[in-house]
Amino acid sequence: MTVRGRVAWPKDSPVPRPKGIDVSTDQDVCCKDGPLLSSERLIDPKSRGVANVVVWLRPDTDDRKATFPTDRIHPDWRKPKPVTHVVTMPKCQFSPRVFAARAGDRLAFVHE
Repeated sequence: MTVRGRVAWPKDSPVPRPKGIDVSTDQDVCCKDGPLLSSERLIDPKSRGVANVVVWLRPDTDDRKATFPTDRIHPDWRKPKPVTHVVTMPKCQFSPRVFAARAGDRLAFVHE
């Protein structure tokens, strides 16, 4: 089974515009490529897609701690190989801002 989808801002709500960030103390470094915008809430005005969202599936039960039965998990995902997630800091902001990692994954912070 494949699950696909997207998180979208409600059609009846106006899409908020990104707010500017005051970086007056580090302006030469942080703003050399343009003004900084808050990534608190990023919504594409055309598609209304919401960025920086993590969605996960869980068993259909009221028990919030219930786990998927192992035989219902694809063999490739039962014990996935660890991966390295790289976080950079372009324009003095972490990128990506949000991501999901599994136990055993590595995290590398790289300053550009």
